Amino acid sequence: MNWIAYALISVLLFSVMTLIFKKATVMKLDSSIILMFVFLFGFLFYFAHNVITKKEMFPSWIAILILLVAAALSYGGNLFSVKALAEAPNPGFSEAIGASRLIIISLVAVVLFGSQMTAWNIFGIVLTVAGLVLLTVKF
Repeated sequence: MNWIAYALISVLLFSVMTLIFKKATVMKLDSSIILMFVFLFGFLFYFAHNVITKKEMFPSWIAILILLVAAALSYGGNLFSVKALAEAPNPGFSEAIGASRLIIISLVAVVLFGSQMTAWNIFGIVLTVAGLVLLTVKF
């Protein structure tokens, strides 16, 4: 499979997960409880996956430090994401705002990784911003 197929599968899985998160918040589960169980079960799934596929599970100390920072960012990002999902009038609206991270990622990736950025890509970013305005601003 190529990266587009992986991304499309991810869209489907994350869409169902988001709807489950919304249902959990409607059931009055706190965001931190939802995420605690999701990450606990996720840890168990990844641990089993890595044992079964015989992956090296202990990277270098610098990699562990980088992953620790990523985990702290994930903690905050996921917590606020589920809180937004709980309060949004439509779960798709809060997810659209969250997905706008593609703007930051795309622009910073040009500087950090030398990723490509064409005029069409910039136009897509402009359309994304326009879509966010249409979803969130009351006219």
